[in-house]
Amino acid sequence: MSGRISAIDGVARDSRIVYVGAANGGVWKTINGGTTFRPVFDRHTQSIGAIAVDQARPDTVSVGTGEPWVRNSTSIGTGIYRTTDGGDNWRFSTSAASSCSARATAASPGKKSRPI
Repeated sequence: MSGRISAIDGVARDSRIVYVGAANGGVWKTINGGTTFRPVFDRHTQSIGAIAVDQARPDTVSVGTGEPWVRNSTSIGTGIYRTTDGGDNWRFSTSAASSCSARATAASPGKKSRPI
């Protein structure tokens, strides 16, 4: 992994699956409780500010790009991305209200929205 950890979320029913967002190093995923990690977000903005796993559908993960503690070593965010296959493929979901902050809302189907 690279950089400061700026966001983390995991699958409640399987604590071995965790997603970690680095301030300037993308999103990393472990499926073995942290023994090993693999990068899953290399094709997108590497500055990560928020991660939210949809606990009803744990393969659905939202990532907010752009961390809230902006400095010269990080990039601004481009918006929110979502995967529905556990991080293999990502699609752009919405642009960021502020180009410098990833504080946004992820909607989970059937549940009220929660901040990411």
